[in-house]
Amino acid sequence: MTELRIPDLKTLGEPCIRASLEAVAEIRECYRVLKKGDLNIVGEVLRGQGPFYELDHYPKDDVFDASTGSQYYYHAHRSDHPEHGHFHLFLRDAALPELAAPSRPAAAVASGRAELRIPGH
Repeated sequence: MTELRIPDLKTLGEPCIRASLEAVAEIRECYRVLKKGDLNIVGEVLRGQGPFYELDHYPKDDVFDASTGSQYYYHAHRSDHPEHGHFHLFLRDAALPELAAPSRPAAAVASGRAELRIPGH
């Protein structure tokens, strides 16, 4: 499993902190609207997708934002798994800053146990 590390805020630049706070505010607003409508994010992703199959990607063909290079999909596990499912989030290579590089060797990157270090962030 990939380890998530919270960065030391003292190491982040002001633009990065500002962008992060704006993203948090937007996420909170999305959850507020979902809660108000008695909805949830997984249900919204699955809405209108037709028959549901474990391990398939939802939405079909993933979601890709060409302007940011971001991509995501949701998939559910088999019924014997304790977790219903989870989202996979990607940032394609072309969208990464030029100086961005994995902080661990290629073997760790291939296993999904890598961090992305962006100088100045």
